[in-house]
Amino acid sequence: MHTETYLAEPRARVLVIDDERPARTMVRRTLEGAGYEVIEAATGEDGIAFLTDDPQPRTVTAVLCDIRLPGQSGQDTIRHIRTSWPWVSVIVLTADTDMNVAYALIQLGICTYLLKPALPDHVLEAVGNAMTEQIANRTRRANSETHSWSQRRDPFRTAAAL
Repeated sequence: MHTETYLAEPRARVLVIDDERPARTMVRRTLEGAGYEVIEAATGEDGIAFLTDDPQPRTVTAVLCDIRLPGQSGQDTIRHIRTSWPWVSVIVLTADTDMNVAYALIQLGICTYLLKPALPDHVLEAVGNAMTEQIANRTRRANSETHSWSQRRDPFRTAAAL
């Protein structure tokens, strides 16, 4: 796989929430090498605090989140993120192979479920796909708004002109 396919657009940021420092370090090095800005959090509470306090939360492209976290669970963290920041793509990076948990997370709207240890190319591909999805969603939203604006009736047109 060619990592240059997944190079970040300028200022794309990724929040990594994982209590295991080696996992965060691997993801950070992988993503920074592709041009992403990476923010690390060791707990779900720290990750949510970052998003809450961030003056530019819309520039966060994706959140990579573990399921097994101290304090607030990864599942609760993901639920909070999907509710409060619905434009942020969530990627699960975990060693948990419980299919019931995976299904529940898919129902919450996660993008991808990666099992640890994930290959760097898989992490890059997941984040690249999340970015592509966000760009497509922004384009659809913009086109929809333009279309709905052009379909509005002109209040100054007369009934005879209609």
